[in-house]
Amino acid sequence: MTESSDAAAPALAGHLRSLLHSLAATLGTPLALLSREDDEWRFEAEAFPPGHDRDGCLPLASMLRERAVAGEPLWEGLTGLVLGRARNREWVLLIPG
Repeated sequence: MTESSDAAAPALAGHLRSLLHSLAATLGTPLALLSREDDEWRFEAEAFPPGHDRDGCLPLASMLRERAVAGEPLWEGLTGLVLGRARNREWVLLIPG
């Protein structure tokens, strides 16, 4: 990465979180953004619609961690929408259902 792209990364991340929150509000459902490089998945962000009871369900990262520890299927009850590739990573939007 170049020095200018390193400086732009925090601004881009902020815009991405804002977009994710807006999309969660529009769809009325929690969303999560994951990225993958080779076989390594990374949790990037999650967003909840306004008024969503955050205590009613675990944040996605915590839920996936608990499922992994318990040996349960990780992706059960989630739909993954592949967004494409950028910066050598594949990006996926997770939607409940």
